[in-house]
Amino acid sequence: MSQLYVYSPNIWPSLIAVFLIFALAVYSFRNRHVPGALPFSIACMLGFMWSVASIFEYSAVPIDLKIFWRRFQVILQLPSATAITCFLMAYAWPKRWFNRRNLVLLSIVPLLATLIILTNGLHHLFWKDFTYNQGLVAIPGPLMKYFIGYIYVNFLFNLVIFIWIFIKSPQNRWPVVIMVFGQVIMRLLYLL
Repeated sequence: MSQLYVYSPNIWPSLIAVFLIFALAVYSFRNRHVPGALPFSIACMLGFMWSVASIFEYSAVPIDLKIFWRRFQVILQLPSATAITCFLMAYAWPKRWFNRRNLVLLSIVPLLATLIILTNGLHHLFWKDFTYNQGLVAIPGPLMKYFIGYIYVNFLFNLVIFIWIFIKSPQNRWPVVIMVFGQVIMRLLYLL
């Protein structure tokens, strides 16, 4: 009988992230009455599940199982990016920009991406295939670049909100710098 999962030292960054993100999710959910706390908690829970899936991907032995966990992670990426944007809108402009209409508009692309990813085996629009060369490598399909573009457009929109908060709210300048630093580092690590 072959093993489905084995220990890999690559799990440690994700394991640390799991504990930190879960603590942030619980803390922000307990303070959900604060503007932006609920979308932040949702973003943290999505990040928590993404990190857990990353641990499973690194630990999985069969390629099919690694592919399953990679798909699970990618399904969480767009909703996570959207939840961060919702957090910033609710934090920066409580009840002005974060409303049902904007939430529905922001949810269209992540829902469409989830549908395309779940049915990718029928049309290969998101991924053409996967290969394994010292790690799982996805061969992008024709639509993947548009969804990655959505994440970066979200990031640019987030930067506009960060700049607005930095200028208008001097007491929030250090939190803004820390959040921008985290967003930039996360994007750089994702590209690597």
